Amino acid sequence: MMVVFVASAASAALPDLIINRSRLATGIEITEREFAASDCAVIEGCIRGSGTRKLLLFEVAFVNVGQGDLVIGNPNDHPALFEFSPCHGHHHLSSAASYGLFTSDGRSVNVARKQAFCLRDNSPYSSSSGPSNGYDCDNQGITAGWEDIYPKNLDCQWLDITGLPAGAYTLRVTVNPSRVFAESNYGNNTASVTVQIPRSPSTTPPPTTVTPPETPPTEVTPPSTDTPPEVKKSKKSRNKHIKKAKSNKGKHKGWYKKKKKKPAPKPSHHDDDD
Repeated sequence: MMVVFVASAASAALPDLIINRSRLATGIEITEREFAASDCAVIEGCIRGSGTRKLLLFEVAFVNVGQGDLVIGNPNDHPALFEFSPCHGHHHLSSAASYGLFTSDGRSVNVARKQAFCLRDNSPYSSSSGPSNGYDCDNQGITAGWEDIYPKNLDCQWLDITGLPAGAYTLRVTVNPSRVFAESNYGNNTASVTVQIPRSPSTTPPPTTVTPPETPPTEVTPPSTDTPPEVKKSKKSRNKHIKKAKSNKGKHKGWYKKKKKKPAPKPSHHDDDD
């Protein structure tokens, strides 16, 4: 497609659009969803059929790192750039970005096209970015130094990977792939990240279980930490002590009383007077 839009007649500076690779790499998620045949995602070709679909979700942000603004204006004034979606009820910007998934040897396995309905200033790209020039859905564009963010929870912000075998793939996102908008540099419009698609639980074979032969457990008695019990004396030894105690009973009773006086010795014969 030929370049049909230039930034501004009053300014020689052009925009330079890139993909925020950091957001792309950290915003990836694989999930499953149910779709009815009447869903907008089915009608507009964002998935390849109704029912349960396996989706690769990811976040995309278009960044203007150029010296000039990307200026689009009112979608109603540019029918060549926009088309109205009866399902979503708003205008879609044609060919804003392309999404692709590739095998390790470079083969394309899934291609989708993002139909951005609104290019606007969402957030400054860096701390050195100047103020926004106020681009929104009615007056579209991206200020130099700002980015337009599409979170992964938006409709069609995914690739349908239903049925793809598990393995490593490359997700490739390109902004302004058809060069609809004039830029100062087209060589930096693509960002790529590696995606690991896991094996689906429904196709995962059950693990082989090997039951080892049963062996009786070996009992190991741990060392006792209790205080050793008091050794009881035998009944015979105990009786011996009881008898000895009885035999000593009363021996010391009244030890504190005065001793009886010994009788005076009888006088000897030579002490007699007669």
